[in-house]
Parts: sequence; structure tokens; C-alpha cells
Amino acid sequence: MKKILLLTLVLISFPLYLASQSREINEIFDRYEKKKSVESITISPSILSMTNSSKSKETADLLSKITDMRILNIPENALENGQPISKQLKYELDKVIKQFQFQRAVKVEEENSSFELYMINGNKGAVLFISSDNSSFTAISILGDIDKTIVNSLLNGSIKVKK
Repeated sequence: MKKILLLTLVLISFPLYLASQSREINEIFDRYEKKKSVESITISPSILSMTNSSKSKETADLLSKITDMRILNIPENALENGQPISKQLKYELDKVIKQFQFQRAVKVEEENSSFELYMINGNKGAVLFISSDNSSFTAISILGDIDKTIVNSLLNGSIKVKK
């Protein structure tokens, strides 16, 4: 759960543009959030604005661009019809990544874990975060309006991504 909260804090900084790929991503998240053993978190813009009362104007502007943030967390041992649910979700997300030509912006591989950030070319569209380790698989999507300065902050290390 710590990992999810840390990633959520990072993700709040990534507004996105709601486009056709967001429908596909939402359909996947809708299907998986109903499965047994899957933890699902949806953060609405109204909650983001409430948490923003003490933040800077720049942070307020960024948070105002987020229309939806969704998180799925699946224990590695969760099965459906004898198949790992995490592998099924990863397969579906990989199809969307390929179909909409997401580019991997960040990949971190450690001994028993990985973290990936995918985004659409031209900073328009959905951003996906995929994280896995020995105990769980986590997928995060944020919808809204991407800001290049935020993406650049992530890539140059101004915004730190912790797993």
C-alpha cells in the first residue's frame, strides 16, 4: 500500500488529455476492478481540489487539469480460471500501449521489481504507470491534460519516482 500512495503522489503531478485511448483504458480498469482480489482506487477531481488548498498556484493549475485517476493493485497470487490476474491485465495493457503507440518514457528494473511510465507521443493522451514486484502488480492511469513541464520534471529527476 505504501508503494501505491507514493506513486499516487507522483501521479498527481501528471495531468492528461482525455482522448479515445482513455475509453479503452477505462474499459480495462472497469473490468478488472470488479474482480475478486483486485484493489481499486479512483480519485476524482473534486478530491484532488480538496487536497490542494495549501499548495502553490502552479500545483493548483496542474491538479485542475486532472479529470480522473485510477489505480488497480493485484496480489501476484490472485488467480482467475487458474490464470494470474496480473498477467491478464499486463497483456491487455500491452495491447493498448501498442494499439495507441504509447512510448515508454521511463523504465526502472531492480532485482525483483520493475516500474514503467508510458505516454502518447506529443504529450497528448493517457499516461500509464505499471509497477510490479514479487508481491503485487499495480497499474495507474491518469486522464486530463498533459503539461510538458511536468513530464520534463519527471524525466530530469525534479519529480522523484519511488517504488
